[in-house]
Amino acid sequence: NSGDDTVSRILLTTSSVDKTISVGSSPTEIVWDGGSYVYVINSGDNTVSRILTSTGTVDKTISVGANPSCIAWDGGSYVYVTNRGSDTVSRILISSGNVDATISLPTGSIPEGIAWDHSNHMWVTCSGTNKIERIIISSVTLDTSYSVSNPSLVNYTDLNCMVISHDGSRIVSQMYIPTGDLIHNYTTYNNYPNGLYNFSYRTGNYFGAIAGDGYDGEHYLYIVPDGTA
Repeated sequence: NSGDDTVSRILLTTSSVDKTISVGSSPTEIVWDGGSYVYVINSGDNTVSRILTSTGTVDKTISVGANPSCIAWDGGSYVYVTNRGSDTVSRILISSGNVDATISLPTGSIPEGIAWDHSNHMWVTCSGTNKIERIIISSVTLDTSYSVSNPSLVNYTDLNCMVISHDGSRIVSQMYIPTGDLIHNYTTYNNYPNGLYNFSYRTGNYFGAIAGDGYDGEHYLYIVPDGTA
């Protein structure tokens, strides 16, 4: 809830909010780390709030780069945050809750979305350079970039593809991971699709959800276009 600097926790068995958690300034996105924590980006104060799921309380506030935008888990030991204002990606070590690496992107990149390809890479959309930069997880280095028009947000599907939204357009593209080729385009309801955010997974009795999209693990990707209910 970016308007009042809180996160609402929903109990799945009742579909009702059972706790309201105070976080940092202007929270915008949330992700689960596959274990004991969820992480919330606070775009207003350049921090990430770490919430212990067993208690529903913030146990650590982590400083990242300027204007953090998106956050993603790599399926292993790290969570990554894109920082629009500093052209960097912050890597958070889950075991310590500290930033252990800062990945520099080309000047003027303006990194937006980030997603894990369920293999060896993190994919970062850069609206300032019209590129997608790919980070090797093991070495924390850039290895490949792809030219994409007005990339905004990115997510993964199990069809060996990444799905990319384009700022100011109704088009959502499907990129084939082995080659980086754009193989399909889809048209959403209106411009500026507010979709393709990294989505949290269900764990235990609770679910952390944000506006955006969700891949259902089978055949469909659900997108919430900006400006619609």
